[in-house]
Amino acid sequence: VLGVRKRMFELGDRKYHDDIDTYQVRVGLKGDLSEKWDWEIGATTGESSGTYFTDNVPILTRLQQLVGNVACPPGAPAGCGSVNLAGTNSLTPAQIAYVKYQANRDATYGQDMVYANISGELFDLPAGAVGFAAGAEYRKETIEDTPDAIVSGGDSAEGDAKPTKGDYSVSEFYAETNIPLLKGMDFFKDLSVDAAVRFSDYSNFGETTNYKVGANWALSDDLRFRANYGTGFRAPQVGAELFLGPLQTFIDFVDPCDTSGGPVTNATVAANCAAQINPILGGGASLTYLQDVPQLNAVLQGNKALQPEESKQFTVGAVLTPSFVENLVLTVDYYKTDITNVIVSGADPGVGQAILDSCYRTPGLASPLCAFLSPRDAIGAQLNGFDAKYFNSGFIKTSGIDYGAQWKLELQGAGDLTLYARASNLRKYDQKQPDGSVTQFAGTWNTNSISTAFPEWKAMGGITLDMPEGFSLGWTLRYIQGTVRDGAALPNVYYQDIVASYEWDDMNLVVGIDNLFDKDPPFAADETGQNAVSNQYDFVGRYLYVKAGVKY
Repeated sequence: VLGVRKRMFELGDRKYHDDIDTYQVRVGLKGDLSEKWDWEIGATTGESSGTYFTDNVPILTRLQQLVGNVACPPGAPAGCGSVNLAGTNSLTPAQIAYVKYQANRDATYGQDMVYANISGELFDLPAGAVGFAAGAEYRKETIEDTPDAIVSGGDSAEGDAKPTKGDYSVSEFYAETNIPLLKGMDFFKDLSVDAAVRFSDYSNFGETTNYKVGANWALSDDLRFRANYGTGFRAPQVGAELFLGPLQTFIDFVDPCDTSGGPVTNATVAANCAAQINPILGGGASLTYLQDVPQLNAVLQGNKALQPEESKQFTVGAVLTPSFVENLVLTVDYYKTDITNVIVSGADPGVGQAILDSCYRTPGLASPLCAFLSPRDAIGAQLNGFDAKYFNSGFIKTSGIDYGAQWKLELQGAGDLTLYARASNLRKYDQKQPDGSVTQFAGTWNTNSISTAFPEWKAMGGITLDMPEGFSLGWTLRYIQGTVRDGAALPNVYYQDIVASYEWDDMNLVVGIDNLFDKDPPFAADETGQNAVSNQYDFVGRYLYVKAGVKY
């Protein structure tokens, strides 16, 4: 059996554009209870509705008609039923117009909220007043997303998708305080702590309580330390993770039974491959089995049984403002975050492959993870489908260090010149996969339905000149360190941006160019044909923008 596939370049590029309308209405009242206490109540309602278009999408039934697999209806273009898709320019203009269409979907996201807050000072300490705030909030979020009839009917080459609809609500109560402990003493120019707690009651997840504590210690005018520790809670997204209707997608994978790189050496995997493949292809076909395509058909969908992610975060840092160098500010902050009960899907980097490998390493395919896989097809014994629904699994552990520097120079009547730089060092990004393995992402790039990269270093720096009479000029250099995947390295990338602005009275005008030298993203060869990493680089190219604003 020989599988032949083709991308329909004759139809034109798949182009995405949208038409979105958004509104938000907010009403409220606020006032003073006393000289030290104030209150606020209010409500908001908002909605974002849009139509999302994809141009030049093939209609599968009409492709089948053109090649003769399905009878051509009256009005079909000349040559329908006898088209040979081999090669380039295989379709006439009439056939192109017949087989392609503009896919669309209508989506509406809504949010309604009511809230009440009170804040003020509880009492005075020698170092200052103890601040306090508390409040309550009710919020409801809704989603409705409807693809067109061709997509929902499974006849679009963009993939099958079903409608999405759902909602949830949450009631929350919070309290927070700031306590000044010491002030104006040797080695304690200022010492304060703050604490906050939030109780949440979700209509579909139940109750949770999270907190944060922090400290701020200024030894002197030159040096200050800061630290925070807290817990976190992320509810599943209403649109995708909870209520997403079945959506066809494709994930990169390597079939555990593939022998293109040599025979299967794991005895359990080899036995499972033989049991799955040989009854279909006969004899010892599993010994020479080859994977047909690099992507596996998958169905991504929401999961109403999802539970929220939980996290713990710790940060500690320092701010140096040396008195011997005027207007110089240096910062360094270390962060560490541990997320558990992580919400993942088989379409996420490494997750689908981990599920597949774990299944085939289990005798008799007895692993519960095998339930994500569809039976192999009855003709070529290829893997035939994957359930990529969202589920809770494993952890993500990240840590890193952020650096910052800024120096403002006064130019004696010519304005102010500001030099600045920021850098972020990702020291760890580890994720526990559903099979129990841990993937180390820091410094790597990977492929999937969408390719991503995790550079260990990112930085930016620049110069801003603020001149008299409201003029300002700026230049920025952006840096992204290269990453590696299976020995394939992406290079370091640099972008340069410029901007000019002018302010007068209550008006301002900004003109800028991002990616001044029109640098392309690096070529990242992958199995999908995208050959680019989506989450780090500039795909627009040189970008000129103009903004104007009025304050009133």
